[in-house]
Amino acid sequence: MKRRTFRLIVCAYFLLVAAGIICGEFISSVVPPEILKSVPINFPESNIIVILGFCMFGAIILAGIVGVIGLFFFWPPSRYIYLAAVLSGIILEPVMRPWYIHTGWTEIFGGLEGLLSGVIITLVFLGPARNLFERERKPSEFKIVVS
Repeated sequence: MKRRTFRLIVCAYFLLVAAGIICGEFISSVVPPEILKSVPINFPESNIIVILGFCMFGAIILAGIVGVIGLFFFWPPSRYIYLAAVLSGIILEPVMRPWYIHTGWTEIFGGLEGLLSGVIITLVFLGPARNLFERERKPSEFKIVVS
């Protein structure tokens, strides 16, 4: 796989994420007030749980950003960082956002984002983009074994 092709896939993923965020923010502003009033807002009584939740959310977002930028520049650890961000985002989604208003547009962008993240993970671990992330070894690093 060519570097340019993989970078185009990563850019498409970034654009889908951005479109999903923008769409989600725009749609939430046009939700009828009656529906917004019915949204349960129940924060835990302990401030430490809220602080830990925000820290966890921030860590996942930061790992996702670092992972995507690293994928764009073919930084070898970035594929593991990206995988950890995607998996932890999926696992912790019900905890971080137990109630959310979805529309057709947010479903489209979210579905395409999930599909493309799966494609990226497959390409960097099992596919032709795998060797783009492997460190090239200098001839001096090869071990000669004489038996």
